[in-house]
Amino acid sequence: MTAAQRRTESGPGDIFAPPLADWYGLVHERKSPYAETIYRRFLERLEAYTEGRLTPELRRQHALRYLAPSMHLLKSPFEFPGMAQAVDLLRAHAANPTAKIVIYGDRDADGVTSASLLTLFCREQLKIGRERLTTLVPREEDKYGITPEVGARIAAEKPALLITLDCGSSNRTELLEIQRQTGTATIIIDHHFIPPDAADYPAVEAFINPKLLPEFEFARDYCTAAITLRFVQAILYSYSREYNENVGIKTGGGEIVIRNGVVDPTADISLCTRHYTLMPAGEESDQHEKHDLAKIFEHTARENFEMRRLHNLYRKAPAAISAPEIFNAVQSVSFRKSQTILAQYIPFAAIGLVADLMPIYADNRILVREGLSVMTRQADTLPMGLAALIKKLNLTGAVAEQDLGFSVCPVINAAGRMGNAALALHALTETDPLAAAKAVFALTQINEARKEASQASLDLLNEALDARSHNAPVAVAVHANFHRGISGLIASKIAERLAKPALVLVPDGECYRGSVRAFRNENVHGLIDALAAHLIQYGGHRQAAGFSVSHENITAFVDAVFSAAPERFAAAGEETAQEAVDSFRNFNPPLEIEAASMRMPLWDELLIHAPYGVMNPHPVVAVKKAGKVEVANLGKTGAHVKIKFAAPADRNIEGVWFFHGGAAEGVAGRDNLVVSGEPQIGKFMGRTQYRLKITRVD
Repeated sequence: MTAAQRRTESGPGDIFAPPLADWYGLVHERKSPYAETIYRRFLERLEAYTEGRLTPELRRQHALRYLAPSMHLLKSPFEFPGMAQAVDLLRAHAANPTAKIVIYGDRDADGVTSASLLTLFCREQLKIGRERLTTLVPREEDKYGITPEVGARIAAEKPALLITLDCGSSNRTELLEIQRQTGTATIIIDHHFIPPDAADYPAVEAFINPKLLPEFEFARDYCTAAITLRFVQAILYSYSREYNENVGIKTGGGEIVIRNGVVDPTADISLCTRHYTLMPAGEESDQHEKHDLAKIFEHTARENFEMRRLHNLYRKAPAAISAPEIFNAVQSVSFRKSQTILAQYIPFAAIGLVADLMPIYADNRILVREGLSVMTRQADTLPMGLAALIKKLNLTGAVAEQDLGFSVCPVINAAGRMGNAALALHALTETDPLAAAKAVFALTQINEARKEASQASLDLLNEALDARSHNAPVAVAVHANFHRGISGLIASKIAERLAKPALVLVPDGECYRGSVRAFRNENVHGLIDALAAHLIQYGGHRQAAGFSVSHENITAFVDAVFSAAPERFAAAGEETAQEAVDSFRNFNPPLEIEAASMRMPLWDELLIHAPYGVMNPHPVVAVKKAGKVEVANLGKTGAHVKIKFAAPADRNIEGVWFFHGGAAEGVAGRDNLVVSGEPQIGKFMGRTQYRLKITRVD
């Protein structure tokens, strides 16, 4: 590591920090062995996910954000290439009273929430009137991305500025044609894979894609809604006097210059407009107290709980937090008005992250955590459409990550899958309470139709599944009667059922439309990319991709899939049962507890590292010596049951077993049971409920 890198990445001097695995006790003073185990499991999972190639500096950043998640620790949005150019572009066009702006978002939940977020921000904060702002989403017949047909729709609006959301990274030719016809400036905000050759990147004024960041930077795992939120945050920051200001910080390890929250190793510190010092404990600063960053940090911590937690960690292990992180956190606290404005849009980013199954770690986990908090504690500040949706789904009072995954995201996704993404956009951007309620009701009706179409398609699975799928490391299903709008959902269901990546193809006019989904963390986009010669178009990210194939190439393409898959994925039967469990999405092995330990404080401890999701799976406990249990049907169908435990000291904790498939029938009255499940805390009718979501009984 060079001296410059060392100055940038270190804290105030070369101060020893304990091993990351031992940090838990530095942040949480009360001994919590189960919560500490969950943290240590995360570190192990992170090493596996990055194949042991994570730098010590990135490990430190992950550990810090896991143990002390805070909006004040988010990396600067200006870390993204193209962000500064995008901010200046939108501000310039917003200030031009004759400039027409067009936003085009993809049809899925990530694309629709991105488009809704930016549309509302432009209307409400930038005061861009509806006559100057048009937001478009795909129609039922549109394929993914900026196709020629979509390009014609955009060009007809004659935009001065075009912003594409969740698409555009692989549409250089189509975007050039729009620019030729209209002369528009273009901003792309997208998280899908970028072309391998930079010469094929879109020729636009601002190209924001996390895949342009260095390998293993955790911001590479942002979804588009999260990037869009950071874009909004960058715009808000640009109205402050600190925008484009160089700030110098003298530390025990050297000197650094920060501009817009990003370290600039080329800047001359003598030319900075402000100077601070951050010296190791025991060393006196030569600056007045108002320029002593350590003193400012301490003062800020007295008034802010999250900063107090960070400062306590800093006192115990100064190298745990870097000088840029301290400066950015302190500055973030001072931007109270911007934080208040930003808060109402954070739930859109949380929904996009959960819907796109992005890793719930680092910045992503912070954004989901904050989004859930806003939906729960500041519901009166939510955009009207989102508030109506939460009310319709009976989630008022408490919203957890599983509520997003199983209730909110499917409803928003359903509209695009069933060919009416415009309805979801309308519902989420509506400002009239009555109109918002009507649009949300229509959304829920579409979701019911989506459920019926999904079941009808799954009923065709046996005849649709290629016979080679059973012994191959990949499954392929082709059927004319699959609903084309839910091919991705069907692929996900097949992947879960067969425990392997799955492709689904559906005839769609002059071609087949296809979707591929990973079972675990397989790079299914890499498979599709390797077979690009067979395809008309394709796009996506590591665990999900969409593509289209001509009718004459369909047989050759499917053959090529089965030929190429063994080189990329483990063959069926080569893994043990333990290895076959997706460790990035499933907590395995369970934490063993005695039934007598089933108390509410234990549930609080087990959920301290929420929100959970991909890369931070929900903890699973195996309750031993559960004693005899009482079983009662839950609902009319008998598909779910409620279980009351006799052994636990705290009888307020009940078990709920959804879709037990008849397994619950022989449980009542048995002794020596081991009951496994996810500890959950929710609210119903204003009452807090502690429960165990049962997944297995032995």
